[in-house]
Amino acid sequence: MEEYPEYLYHYTSIETLALILKYKTFRLRRLDLADDPEESLTSDYGNLGRFCLISCWTSMSEESLPMWQMYSKDMKGVRIKLPTFIFPKYWMGENIHQNSSKDGYKEVLLGNSFYSYINPEDFFKKGCSVIAMQENILTKIQYTEEKDLLYPSVFKQVGNGIVLETGKIGIYKHKYWEFQQELRYMIFASPWNKNDILHATPESHIALFNRFKTSNLPFEYVDLKVDERKFEDMTIRLGPKVTEAEKVIVQSLVKEFNPSAKIEDSVLKVR
Repeated sequence: MEEYPEYLYHYTSIETLALILKYKTFRLRRLDLADDPEESLTSDYGNLGRFCLISCWTSMSEESLPMWQMYSKDMKGVRIKLPTFIFPKYWMGENIHQNSSKDGYKEVLLGNSFYSYINPEDFFKKGCSVIAMQENILTKIQYTEEKDLLYPSVFKQVGNGIVLETGKIGIYKHKYWEFQQELRYMIFASPWNKNDILHATPESHIALFNRFKTSNLPFEYVDLKVDERKFEDMTIRLGPKVTEAEKVIVQSLVKEFNPSAKIEDSVLKVR
């Protein structure tokens, strides 16, 4: 079983911190909008990363000048520290076997009752679908220069059906990104709605999979609620160039929205 650090760190702006504190959510944005424009590409199915939603974190407990420069404005942002696995699980067992003609898609998608980090119904409302996930949605990024891993082949013909190995997407980056020591929360969404799944036939599968070539998600991001108890165990480190006025703003935000959070000054000295 893969081991994960106890805490993770997220660099961002004070403006974004305000939204995180107010709504107790973190935003997962499409992979093709991330800092590395190549990592959403495949060798055989184009830009499949546009169906992958991610929130990027690092395992580095030491402050990083490159991270401050890349992900906060003029090093005047913040670094949020939170326990690993910040998203709660949802019980996916109620009414699974009731009204099968109406809700049969649940049985197909979910099988037996269990807890999931994702509620598929939330994505059906957005016009797409996801698979309920019992395992955590956190992935360690691997750094490599192997082309087969950076630009994976994802298409497979299995009998008369088609399989896309979406698990190959969003887990490899070029070695020059290794300084990030990145972990990311990640969800893969498909461009199919509830009716597409309910009325799917063997003949319609090819048309459905072709949407990965021609369609897009009807949104650029999703906001996921954070586990309340873990949210309270938050430490906010101020950027090296944060002004006294900006520090007061952060203190006010914390006092109103998450008074148990700790605030720290940066240990870095920069002009």
